[in-house]
Amino acid sequence: MVFILGLVLGMVVGVPLSLFGVSNAVNNLVASASAVVVLVLLIATLVLIAFLFRNKINKVLFGGASARLENSVEAVYKTAKASIKGDEQQAAEQLKTVSDELIAWYAWSRFYRWSTTTAIGLLVAFGGFAGTILLVKQNEILGEQLTKISDQTALFEKQTNSINEQTSNLARQNELLDIQNQLFRSQLQDTRKSNNNQLLAGRITELLTEVNRLEGEPSLSLLANVQSLATSLEPTDSMDYAGEAIDVSRERGVLLSTLLFAGFQFQLTGENQLNFSYSKFDNTSFNEARLGNIILSHSDLRRVDFKNSDVSEANLAGSLLPTADKFANANMWRTNFEGAIVPNQEWLSDLARLSTDSIRGIKSKLEFNFENWSIKPDNQSQGFKLESTGKAIALDPES
Repeated sequence: MVFILGLVLGMVVGVPLSLFGVSNAVNNLVASASAVVVLVLLIATLVLIAFLFRNKINKVLFGGASARLENSVEAVYKTAKASIKGDEQQAAEQLKTVSDELIAWYAWSRFYRWSTTTAIGLLVAFGGFAGTILLVKQNEILGEQLTKISDQTALFEKQTNSINEQTSNLARQNELLDIQNQLFRSQLQDTRKSNNNQLLAGRITELLTEVNRLEGEPSLSLLANVQSLATSLEPTDSMDYAGEAIDVSRERGVLLSTLLFAGFQFQLTGENQLNFSYSKFDNTSFNEARLGNIILSHSDLRRVDFKNSDVSEANLAGSLLPTADKFANANMWRTNFEGAIVPNQEWLSDLARLSTDSIRGIKSKLEFNFENWSIKPDNQSQGFKLESTGKAIALDPES
């Protein structure tokens, strides 16, 4: 039986592998399964036919023996009985019957066992063959997958390198765009400066002529022309206010300085207040200038000298201010310093010490009340910001 199983296994597994190889054996696995099933069915059919024609086969091959073990036992009993009676002829006949029954029983038992063993051997052999072939094929597929994974990894590396190159190119493009934007802003600023200079040069002569003809208070027409020109001069420079870049106009500061030098006085009422906010001044002296009620908020005044000037009720809120000594003897009655940035923390005490008298006796012996003022470090601008609970203005105690 073991030999038969080994033989069948060798035939089922070895023959397809030797004839077709692993790949073709896997491809013909369905055909092999069909062949095994056909063989098993043939064996089953053979067993069924043998079972159906068992009596005829017994009659031809075994003299009509039934091939049943109980019949053999009965024949042995009869043989023994005949021998005891001394009936030799009957004993011989019964002995022949015993041999025929035993031979038939043994033959049919071996036939059934062979059929069952062969069928099981075919199925087991095919199972082993299929498992072996599938395992070999799986290893082959795994090898192909490893190769493809290696190729895919190489492609990923190339793709990563391409992405890195694209990122570098994008960074270069961004740098170029930044440079282009800077050039564009520079060109735009140059264009604005050029326009401001042309505008200032084209209208300043007319304004100075009106100022020279001025007798008494300036007319509303002159004030409107001054304000119109100041507003038309676009900011082309910038200043750092508490870490924030604020656009300011240098030409606007030039206009104000030129008008003051020509004798124009800005000591105006609230209704005629002129707005020169967002201006920038370079080494400008307002000595003994009358700038009352003017708006110079959010301006760069760090290089302006206000000594002996009158800036009463002027608005300097949010501006960058010079040191306190630049306000010596200045009239700062109700001047608005809210949010102004000063260069040092002693600025208020220095200002109180220096500003004890007003100019030309307009408000003699003017005193200041700073008790509602505070000065705090401003980390963004590295300066000090003026703050108060109300408005940071110089108060006349008698007002």
